[in-house]
Amino acid sequence: MGKYKTLSSLISIMMLLSLAVPTLAQPSTVSSTTEKKLTELTNRFTSLESNWGRFQMGGNLSVESNTYLDKLPDRPTFNFEQHLDLFLDAYIQNNLMFSLKTSHDGAWGVNWQILNSPNYPMTTPFQVEEAFVRLEYPSSLNYFGRFRFSTSPIGLISDFFSNPIEGVALQKSFADHYHIIGIYSRVNTEYSSGTDQVVGSEGYFAARLGWSNQNVVWGINLVPDGITGEKAFSFDASFTQDAAKLSAELAWYSFHWDPSPDYQVDWTPGFLISYGQAISKDAYIQVKAAYLASQFVPSYSSLAHRSGTDREWFTPNSKGIELSVQNRLGATFILENRVIALTPVINYDQPDLTYHWRGSLIKSFSPVNQLAFGLDVERNYQETLTQAFLSWNMSF
Repeated sequence: MGKYKTLSSLISIMMLLSLAVPTLAQPSTVSSTTEKKLTELTNRFTSLESNWGRFQMGGNLSVESNTYLDKLPDRPTFNFEQHLDLFLDAYIQNNLMFSLKTSHDGAWGVNWQILNSPNYPMTTPFQVEEAFVRLEYPSSLNYFGRFRFSTSPIGLISDFFSNPIEGVALQKSFADHYHIIGIYSRVNTEYSSGTDQVVGSEGYFAARLGWSNQNVVWGINLVPDGITGEKAFSFDASFTQDAAKLSAELAWYSFHWDPSPDYQVDWTPGFLISYGQAISKDAYIQVKAAYLASQFVPSYSSLAHRSGTDREWFTPNSKGIELSVQNRLGATFILENRVIALTPVINYDQPDLTYHWRGSLIKSFSPVNQLAFGLDVERNYQETLTQAFLSWNMSF
């Protein structure tokens, strides 16, 4: 009986052990799964850290207060305006980049847009200034989307700085120093009355054939099919030598459209030349001169006569000269002066002379943080407007 009892006990112990083995093995399996998940999570963080350099974010914020000193009843005496730019660049591959830029403009204390008022309320939404893909190879550079672009250093007949392209720009280099550029942009030209619904659009085409080396760039620009019935072509050249740069562009513009026989423009000229020179380590001077015929009005031009920006102060139907001087005063102050004087090519009941002067003293707290104070005086038609301004600009 004792032997059977002992054998029975041994069998019972073995059965318990056999049942216990799987139970004891479970913690090992759980530990392996947890370690695998942690490893995957670690790999994700490692991948994110290694790819974070692909993204660049930044922007610019400027706030300006201006007041008119002429005491005119329809001019604000104390006004605040704010401008904000935000951008994101994503380097998807070595040769592929996506870029996004948004902007917001508004005036403090304005709740709605008043008819003929230049001020927009701060409640207006962000605008997409640029959203494009850049595809770059050793001999080509291509843009797709909405982006700023200019076919020449002056941009007299085809410049999309103020109104970005919405389409493509293809650039190809060949035979060492030559390059060719082709541009297509879709342009909305007609809207339903009182709405933003597009009822008419056109394609805009432009091209450039150029040559460049380290110090010289020249090219031929062509707009065979612009907006509606416009055509244009130009020759440009740019020379750089040490601290000096000379750029010039000579252009012709025409407009012929069958539905509008009463308005026709035969080939009419436009010319702009610019020379800049660093005269010392603390001073820089730039001189420009232009002759722009009365009907020289390309739809997309650095003249920006339809957008109101300040890339160029020259306007169609004018001839004149512009002078810009920049002086560094000590380590943190810069004095800037820009003045232009224009006379009409054909006087359409205009003043014989108009001028615009803007002077400012800039305090640089750092390369990305500046405060400026100055005066802006403009003689236009029958009145002279004098404006004082104080602006703060910060990049981040």
